[in-house]
Amino acid sequence: MKVAICICTYRRPEGLRRLLRSLGNLSFKENKIPCIRIIVVDNDCNKETEDICLEMGHWLRWPLKYVQESERGISQARNKTISLVPDDTDFIAFIDDDEEADPFWLDMLLTVQWKFNADVVTGKMLVKFENNPKNWMSADNLIEYRIFKRTGQRVMSARTGNSLICCDLIKKYGFRFNEKFSLTGGGDYDFFMRISMSGFKIVGASEAVVYAWMPKERSNLKWLWKRWFIWGILSVSANPHIYLKHSCYHIFLCGFGIFKWIGHGTLLIFKLLSMDRVAFARGISYIVFGLGRIAGFLGVSCEQYKVIEEE
Repeated sequence: MKVAICICTYRRPEGLRRLLRSLGNLSFKENKIPCIRIIVVDNDCNKETEDICLEMGHWLRWPLKYVQESERGISQARNKTISLVPDDTDFIAFIDDDEEADPFWLDMLLTVQWKFNADVVTGKMLVKFENNPKNWMSADNLIEYRIFKRTGQRVMSARTGNSLICCDLIKKYGFRFNEKFSLTGGGDYDFFMRISMSGFKIVGASEAVVYAWMPKERSNLKWLWKRWFIWGILSVSANPHIYLKHSCYHIFLCGFGIFKWIGHGTLLIFKLLSMDRVAFARGISYIVFGLGRIAGFLGVSCEQYKVIEEE
């Protein structure tokens, strides 16, 4: 079995080093050790990043290929990684440069793919903080990224931060990341939604875990609510059911979701009276997400990757 682990990186040299170190510690208990190659595409063309890849390439058990993508855009970088995958590869695994893989991350993705005969498997992301945030930021039910309740559950989309893709989707059916989302984000949501709409099977894998590191400058409610607002926009603007099909049914569902999220958030806010800070913070997040959806329907766009974000 041949697997290409694809990584897009932008100005996160130490995060990339941490990720590569975790990939060097991958272990397998359910599967035979596959033939792994790691592909890193640098969207900043940074000498420090290149040096880290050269250094880690001597230490890793798996071959590492480092390539630069000079055209700015997250979709361009993702498509570049796909173009570098050898033709005889069976699976592509995506992971982000601010994440750290659990030792059995890839083993669990492959196991769930085989067990459920899935075209795409998406795993779970948990957060690690670089500092000690206040209680309402550290609560798992506020930060943890949940898109499925159980292993094997079929889902409509996934994220490149933790996913395994059968290469036939790339080689035979030609799926690529839409470059209209290069600076806004949401390209992975759109990519996997189009795969799902085409009849292919995406399932969740609770045991396939990655840890996303949150820097101290992001460990605050202002950053979190801004991110929820952007998610709300992208849930509309990057939804191919809406921008491709113009389906009245899906537009209605998306519109109804605005009231559901805002209403749910308002109910949670009332828990502030019982001093439940986590519920209050989550309630505001849901309301902000609903407002983001309204903004998305009004055509508001947020080019979050246009501004260079320093760590």
